[in-house]
Amino acid sequence: MKGKAFLAALLGLGLFSILSTSLFCLSNRVLAQGPDEGSAQPTLMGPPITLTVRLLGTEGEEVEPDAVQPDEVSCCTSGQRLPGLVSTLATTVSGSISGTWDVGHSPYVVTGNLTIASSDALTIQPGVEVRFAGAYRLTVYGDLVANGTATAPITFTSHRVPPQPGDWYGIRFYNSGDDDRLTYVRVEFAQTGVDVYAGNGTASPIIEYSVIAHNLYDGISVSADAGSRDAYAEPEIRNNTIAHNGDDGIYVYGDGGGDYNDGYADPTIRDNAISDNSDIGIYLYGRGGSGIWADGEADGYIVGNTITGNGSYGISGYGYGGSYGCSPIPCISGSTSPDIAGNVIADNGNTGIYIRANGWGAGGYNNIGYASPQVVNNVVVNNSGSGLHASASDSLDLVNPKVVNNTVVSNTLAGVCSTDEVASSFVIYNNLIISNATGLSAYTGETPNVGCNGLWGNATDFSNYPSAYGAITTTNANGDPSDAYHNIFLDPHFVDASTRDYHLHGDSPAIDAGCDQQYAPDEDMDGDSRPQGAHHDMGADEYLGPVVLDHFSWATVSSPQAVQAPFSVTITARDPWNRRVSTFSGTVRLADTTGTISPTTSGGFVGGVWNGRITIRAVRRGVVITAVDTADAAIVGVSNAFDVAWPYETFMPIVTKNYTP
Repeated sequence: MKGKAFLAALLGLGLFSILSTSLFCLSNRVLAQGPDEGSAQPTLMGPPITLTVRLLGTEGEEVEPDAVQPDEVSCCTSGQRLPGLVSTLATTVSGSISGTWDVGHSPYVVTGNLTIASSDALTIQPGVEVRFAGAYRLTVYGDLVANGTATAPITFTSHRVPPQPGDWYGIRFYNSGDDDRLTYVRVEFAQTGVDVYAGNGTASPIIEYSVIAHNLYDGISVSADAGSRDAYAEPEIRNNTIAHNGDDGIYVYGDGGGDYNDGYADPTIRDNAISDNSDIGIYLYGRGGSGIWADGEADGYIVGNTITGNGSYGISGYGYGGSYGCSPIPCISGSTSPDIAGNVIADNGNTGIYIRANGWGAGGYNNIGYASPQVVNNVVVNNSGSGLHASASDSLDLVNPKVVNNTVVSNTLAGVCSTDEVASSFVIYNNLIISNATGLSAYTGETPNVGCNGLWGNATDFSNYPSAYGAITTTNANGDPSDAYHNIFLDPHFVDASTRDYHLHGDSPAIDAGCDQQYAPDEDMDGDSRPQGAHHDMGADEYLGPVVLDHFSWATVSSPQAVQAPFSVTITARDPWNRRVSTFSGTVRLADTTGTISPTTSGGFVGGVWNGRITIRAVRRGVVITAVDTADAAIVGVSNAFDVAWPYETFMPIVTKNYTP
């Protein structure tokens, strides 16, 4: 096949759905823009263009077109989009859909609303791209199984060039079951990315290993809307990246219905990265309905997430009693009581965790707002408000979070704050509250149940607490000075607070200094069992013993790197629990899969870290570097795979299909 004909075939097969004016195409060959070897003019949905190409080898030499075999070729672009250039084999879809969508017919261009009926199912194969050419929605009443892979994700996106948030409506699961699954998908440029809706029924899809980003409103919305009967919204949302959405990362809404009909929004939100959304990272809103005991509950399990850089709160829970329904007997009609455990909540634009309730007592109604989350083992750092804030609108409301074994550091206002009608049912135990403007702040005359906390480096340790708090009058179980409530005021000796490693050093006074009370968790933030010693430790970490070198970790090496050009790497000494071994000052031997790395031995580690520059002198895909302790060859660490290329090359995944001329 001639070079120009081969390029045209690639275009016709949809490998270049959007091209740049500067095109590169190779595994060990390069296609570069130039004046020779003819031209290719594919049929276009939009204004036509002509691409003129010539073939170069990796050394820059001219290559005859007939020397290029189809199974050698991989494709990429310089990243610059050319408006109007799309595949000639796009499949247009609208209306009722079912069956299987495969990559051979991709991209699928949506020209009207899509519906999967309750008796139907649609399977989407890895690598398929679904483009919405207008303000359309995919609504799932039946089964949707979209299982991509890490190397061949499924994409739901806008057909517009360039795309904008809000170009299409998003994916809605309506009373659909746990057979529905989004795995390794990307949902972008919709109004709401994924909407899980239970109306007088149940919705429980699984959303995992996916990217939900650049949507106009919420990344994911979860709603349980009770009317004439209970509603249950119970999706599993795990291992996703939810970022750069225009409202909340995840919005959870439980709405009560008529008499005794509850809306239960109860998702599992686990191990996600939720960052840089314009408003709240995770917002839970339970709202009372129109009948008596018509509770709207926004609960769930919020575990192991990293929630950072959002415009407002990291997590906000709001129990709103509504404006009617309970008379003359008070009833709970709007609540939020999630389990919030093992999360990192940092660098958000307002308070890290904000819990509040607002009831309604006017006009003879007695609707109670209720908020009772369990908040354990979280690291809450450098948020622009308080670390945690609990608030009730009046004495009718019930706000009684259990805040136990958290590490709360360097927040702009208080570490833990209670305002208005929050009293002794607010439990604050076994926390490390360090370097905040105020350690613990309370509403005048309303003192929470506080004990066995470590406070250090706060501008003020207690605000609006009785004078006995903070007054050294006794010692704790370790013999360290404490107030009457066993709060201590000593440096917690973190492994390295400057890098946010808040594990406890072996000499920390927080070890065995906690109280073994009923709300103390039986595991720490790493899943290690508590207590390891005589008592629970303070903070999110349970100390496991001396820090001993076990392995090395690598900071991610970006790809591609330029051949024969030095680039920076960072290697860190780690113990079996992935804590930095700050005492390690040795060196490591370096070896890579090309056999050309230099230097072959690192410099000495400083504080358990080596920041150095290395050079690789061969072009290769998937290069991996191994670091081996020079004193013990059993202690190793392996980098991520990355490409090494000539400066003018850009590698992309290899096209593995063979095409017959």
